Amino acid sequence: MQPVIRPLRKTKPPVPQSWSSLVATTLGLDDFGRLRTVVSGRVPHLENCRLIVQSYAASAMTGGLPGLYARPLAAAQRAVTAEDLVRGIDIVLFNSGGDPRSYEGCAVIAWVEPGHPDLDYDGLCARPTGAVFVGTARASSDRAAVVLERAAA
Repeated sequence: MQPVIRPLRKTKPPVPQSWSSLVATTLGLDDFGRLRTVVSGRVPHLENCRLIVQSYAASAMTGGLPGLYARPLAAAQRAVTAEDLVRGIDIVLFNSGGDPRSYEGCAVIAWVEPGHPDLDYDGLCARPTGAVFVGTARASSDRAAVVLERAAA
């Protein structure tokens, strides 16, 4: 009796969401120091905008914004549309320190501002000064959900 040989199913490998995700996956750091963030909000139609997401130690936040000399634990940025934000955008942040516990209870801030993503610094140096819509959240374990709202004038 001959064994039955079945053809292999073609499966697609997971697609990394950013260059940092690709590097972390390639180096085997995929589950190490990662914070999954979902950013959503209803914003009017905005042209040429970028979404910036940063995480901070909870003690670095003052009045809902990072302190003047606070340094982000991690950051990411992406070009977005109003439709993307209504559906929600998944962004994975990788902690530069690599300690997965460092995200427990940290603060996450996200904002939309005019401009294109500048991948030379990946959002680490950005500050929400010209932001139209801003949102913050507290991370729970390795997840955070941020809802953007109109910034106070």
